[in-house]
Amino acid sequence: MKNNILTARQYGILAFLLSFVFKFSLLPGLVAEVAGRDMWLVITFAVLIEAGTLAVIVRISALGGMEAVKERYGTVVYLALALPAAMLFTVKCAVYMSEVNTFTTSYLFYNVSAESVAVILTVTIVFLGIRAAKGIGRVSEIALWLIPVLVLIGAVFGKIKVEPSYVRPVAADGIGPIASAFDRSLFWFFDYTPLLFFRLKTNENVAERKRKSSGAADAEGSVKRALGSLKKYAPVIGGALGAVLIIPFLYAVFVMTYGMSGHLVGNAFSSLGSFNVVNTEIGSIDWPAIVLWLCFAVIVLSILVFAAGRTVESVGVPLPVAVTVAAAVALILAETLFFNSEKAMRFALSAARYPAAAIAVTVTAATLILLERRGKAVRSGIEAEVKDEAGV
Repeated sequence: MKNNILTARQYGILAFLLSFVFKFSLLPGLVAEVAGRDMWLVITFAVLIEAGTLAVIVRISALGGMEAVKERYGTVVYLALALPAAMLFTVKCAVYMSEVNTFTTSYLFYNVSAESVAVILTVTIVFLGIRAAKGIGRVSEIALWLIPVLVLIGAVFGKIKVEPSYVRPVAADGIGPIASAFDRSLFWFFDYTPLLFFRLKTNENVAERKRKSSGAADAEGSVKRALGSLKKYAPVIGGALGAVLIIPFLYAVFVMTYGMSGHLVGNAFSSLGSFNVVNTEIGSIDWPAIVLWLCFAVIVLSILVFAAGRTVESVGVPLPVAVTVAAAVALILAETLFFNSEKAMRFALSAARYPAAAIAVTVTAATLILLERRGKAVRSGIEAEVKDEAGV
């Protein structure tokens, strides 16, 4: 059953959410501790690197994703790549769940236990993960509409108080603090990796692929194909550009709002009160940003448990069971090793960030090499078939 196929629009939305959500929780304060007002430069460098990795991952997804590795090289090779990635997703899910738990119990509610929040959160992401790509993609399309709603509410009711001079001077202390902050934040980067376990839907038929591989089309046809590809991947490009432009911009707004005291701020997105506040008769609340961030966080967590569950599914375990197991392991980690955000952050800032980044980069690179290598062999076969049909 093809339960991992996304349309280009859904793929682009998920790419944006994966890069966006947990860069606006506790990370801004952690980056500000080291980089200060230059935190926006750190995140700009990070999202540009991520955009490069996304281009590679999109290529892999178009070639069939991790599933294509299993089909072409067998289960052993597939598991050699998928198991480390699945472990990474599970650990990241546990750390991110701790962030959501802490935010919910300390910022949103004061009389709710972390255990009850964790259980409810786990049930929700399991349900969405079991719905697989179709369910996750549809929910992301619906949730995306919360962004213009938030912008509208902020424009009408918000009180914007920023000081542009806070971002100057740029890199006054050199690149040392910027590089140090980037290194410190590695755990929160390379979040596009779960997309390796999704296929990118294509309407291209076999005859069209043969025609492309044969090189028979003229220059005009090549231009048309290039324009067609650009149109086809426009939503994905839009998601990547959205992350590259919006994330650094909001980090700059964060600096212009809090100046050098940004390291004291907890949940960054909801704490940008100058943009999120809605004035009411009982005071001021920032529920639009809270709803937006929590919805997006649930979607990202469901992507992580689905991607981890796909690995377990490959050895014959039904997807619902596989997703439940992945989420249960993440819950156990979150409630034992990372039972609050302080312990989760301590882990994420430790040397564990290096193998986390290494796994993401290595699995992506190895998958691309394997699929391109086999793809060349397939294209050679198609070219030979086309020549035979033409009587050459």
